[in-house]
Amino acid sequence: MLGHDIRNLANSLVAFLQLVRLGQLDASRPEFGELLGLSESNVTELLRMVNALLDVYKLEEGRLEADQSVVRVLDLAKKSMSQLAAEARARGVAMSCETGDISVFVDETLLVRVLTNLLANSVKHTPSGGTATIEAEPARDGWVKVRVRDTGPGIAAADAPNVFDRFYQTAGGRSRGGSGLGLAFCKLAVELHGGTIRVVNAGQSGANIELTLPAETRA
Repeated sequence: MLGHDIRNLANSLVAFLQLVRLGQLDASRPEFGELLGLSESNVTELLRMVNALLDVYKLEEGRLEADQSVVRVLDLAKKSMSQLAAEARARGVAMSCETGDISVFVDETLLVRVLTNLLANSVKHTPSGGTATIEAEPARDGWVKVRVRDTGPGIAAADAPNVFDRFYQTAGGRSRGGSGLGLAFCKLAVELHGGTIRVVNAGQSGANIELTLPAETRA
């Protein structure tokens, strides 16, 4: 659970700072640098969790508004992929974009975060040699379908109805240190635009998350 994860990170930081205060760590030794780097990573992760939690609460309480403009899905996808390029390369996962020249009427900052969250899940759960792809196509009048799919193990049918709930974690998410907030944020952010989000292929190989977003013609 999120509270347990936050407590563990905080305890780790406190322990490191206590060792420094008591003079029990020699700054000239290699392990000091390793512990310092680990503490920095823990602070970053702690901030990420807290910010994600605050954003979810703001969306739930209607305290975030969408600053919508016309933007190409390709541009949103490129920004998301650039944020994950290093991790994807390290994990051996290829990212691609098949969006054409389709535009949507969205809050660019929010939608980049949505796509980044979804793509990060794909990169995290897809084995080396696999792929993660962002696609887009026109839907019914005034709407666009955007999909993030991968060649990983997919989302179990039993998990599909709950994956967008706050704090819900699949077994795979728990084993990889997920907070259970990323998909909840995605759902709330998409719904802020009047759109929808769903799991397309529950129980099948390869996750496939589909967003329905307002098209350029609705601007």
